[in-house]
Amino acid sequence: GSESVNLEGLHLSDNILELDKYTFPNLILAPDSYVIVWADDDEEEQSNMHATFKLSASGEQVYLSDSNGNILDEVVFGQQQTDMGYARVPNGIGSFVIQNPTFFANNELASVLIDSELGNKKLISTFDLLGRNHCEGHFLIKVYNDGSVLKQLKINNPK
Repeated sequence: GSESVNLEGLHLSDNILELDKYTFPNLILAPDSYVIVWADDDEEEQSNMHATFKLSASGEQVYLSDSNGNILDEVVFGQQQTDMGYARVPNGIGSFVIQNPTFFANNELASVLIDSELGNKKLISTFDLLGRNHCEGHFLIKVYNDGSVLKQLKINNPK
């Protein structure tokens, strides 16, 4: 949006009967910005931006509510794809799509990769920025049999 908003006191949850599983700290979100909350049930070992619940890859729901228990927004999602994002495209306002992860970037139509677009493509090579096939880097380049190329940011879990 066009105005800053303080998220303090708002809640996230995957259970409509327990809407306050995760409570946002005092955090002012600037216009046209976003924050990442890790739904990994790892709050104690990480920062306060780690929710106290996990989301299921087989699908479920997420609720955003206020301190009075009013649901402000909800997302119901189905089966997720490994190492892919589920995001509103364009960023924050569009429909939800499966896409490549976009950490540190807005969700844009150019980043969307849907199974139907892959068609009969087959991955023939993956390498990092230095051309190494064993892909030690965080930025990968994937080459498909039709000559198309996909650039992908690889996020390693620090655990």
